[in-house]
Amino acid sequence: MQARDAFARIRTANPQADLAILTATSAADLARSFGLFDTVMLFDDRAAYHGGPVLRARALAAALLAARRFAPTRAGVFKAATVYAALARATGARVRVGLTRGAGARFLTEPIPLLPGEHWADRYDAIAAARGGNAARDASAWRLEPLPEPLDRAVAAMRSTADVLVALAPGGARSVKGELGQKRWPRANYAELARRLLAEYGDVGFLLLGAPSDRADTDAVRAAVPNACVLDLTGQTSLVEARAVIAHADLFVGNDSSLLHLAATTRTPIVTIFGPTDPRAMAPRGAHVRWLWAPRGGVPCHDEITGVLGPCDGTCCIERVTPDEVLHAARELLAAARPTAVRTA
Repeated sequence: MQARDAFARIRTANPQADLAILTATSAADLARSFGLFDTVMLFDDRAAYHGGPVLRARALAAALLAARRFAPTRAGVFKAATVYAALARATGARVRVGLTRGAGARFLTEPIPLLPGEHWADRYDAIAAARGGNAARDASAWRLEPLPEPLDRAVAAMRSTADVLVALAPGGARSVKGELGQKRWPRANYAELARRLLAEYGDVGFLLLGAPSDRADTDAVRAAVPNACVLDLTGQTSLVEARAVIAHADLFVGNDSSLLHLAATTRTPIVTIFGPTDPRAMAPRGAHVRWLWAPRGGVPCHDEITGVLGPCDGTCCIERVTPDEVLHAARELLAAARPTAVRTA
């Protein structure tokens, strides 16, 4: 998701090329929905991370076989892990450009080391530039898949009764690699934010998004506001559908999670709350984005070069961000995007 802009630049610069992506099974439909790739190859990431040695080997072998059948001449590695660099080399591609940490560099013809202070988007753009992707960005070309009819009707019904439509993603920070609860703003704060938005703007509709494992987080919001104000889509949307839902909203509020980076591929204004990870390197960019962050001493707990998460002493930094601060950021973006929205306070 974060590399989508770089993929678009490669496609724009190479319109006749046969472009393929090797991606996690869970993200395959999303990759197809972008309309950039001729071929989408699957990598069983769950087996690779949790399947034990035999299943891990099978997952890597299946990914390698699919890639070798595609027979690439050039490969771009967007994951800075040695295994992916080695996989790129094993495909037989003559040119192999990509991000690398340490030992992975020997498998690439054009390694791009991770440097402190760089935004991830700039790193992905460096790969795109090496693959000929110097074309200007064209955000208007980003397409959205239509929502299934029942979901489209439900969102349209909420839109028809709400002056302001807010997509909330209070969970996240769970992936096939594991769970990082320090990246989740307290659910009580999301509930308070929902109450405050409702009090200030009157007819607000909330679109609740998340995986089934986020149920406790979205339930906290549901309990804080009248049922008529909520369309609870927890565990009911694919990534493709969640992206389209977010595109219908006037505002997205969420943690540093996959849904945040999905929101960044739409035009919807974004307020996001960061904790151990560094928004200066990770947060979506743009005038329509506000990130809030309150690390101790201005230093992130998570080292995004090494991937090491330091110990948390005392109050987790994400808990230091207040509902007042998030509400203020939401006001700014809503005023810019919907200047006719009526406030009651």
